[in-house]
Amino acid sequence: MGLFGIVKVLMGAAAIAIAAFYVLLSGVYVTYLEGFGLDPEDVGLDRLTILGRVTGPAILVVYFGGALAACAIAINALRSFRNHRDPRDEGTTPTGKDLEARTARRRVYGAATLAMVITLVSVMFLSLYQRMHAGAEHRSDSARAGKPVGGMSLLGIPVVDMRAAPAKVDWVGTGDRPAAFGDKSSVMVYLGRNDRMVALLTCDGTTLMPRPRDVLVRLSSEPDKVKGVWSDGCT
Repeated sequence: MGLFGIVKVLMGAAAIAIAAFYVLLSGVYVTYLEGFGLDPEDVGLDRLTILGRVTGPAILVVYFGGALAACAIAINALRSFRNHRDPRDEGTTPTGKDLEARTARRRVYGAATLAMVITLVSVMFLSLYQRMHAGAEHRSDSARAGKPVGGMSLLGIPVVDMRAAPAKVDWVGTGDRPAAFGDKSSVMVYLGRNDRMVALLTCDGTTLMPRPRDVLVRLSSEPDKVKGVWSDGCT
């Protein structure tokens, strides 16, 4: 396989990795938000945003798989070099059968190498799938308890934007004040926003979706030190 063929294989692997990670992250976001009755788009996570997040991890997977393949090719080349014999030194010339056998061995070794790489990458992906979904469920439970929630990263690269932060919320709209908003600032959990709505979680587990212009949200300046805004019950 020439350089152009290798580039085509790597590009194909990158496309597959991006598609796989897109499905993975979309499922993680749904797992985290479905308990609140929200979709990823409701908190500003549209398809382009998710696609942008999967590029980094996909490149890492392709790099990992390419490194394994390169190691296997190097080992194969070293073995071929050690087993090589100059026909002039031996006074013999390789026959057609010898060349066919050598080609067949190379094909078998190449297929075995490809299977090994696919297996290792698949195991890594499935392990990552289980870990990230478990993390999404844990973060969803933490948000319901009024605790701050952060995102997930892979080898230091942020890949999942999840946010739940204790906040004081005031109703500033001109319409009727919803029952969830008292005369004073209400303590809620901020889940995210888009151009049309702000996602808020109340103490009793109700998800509110007011318009951005109708509420004033003030996030805690030190959310990591908040054990739970409802640890003493709903107030």
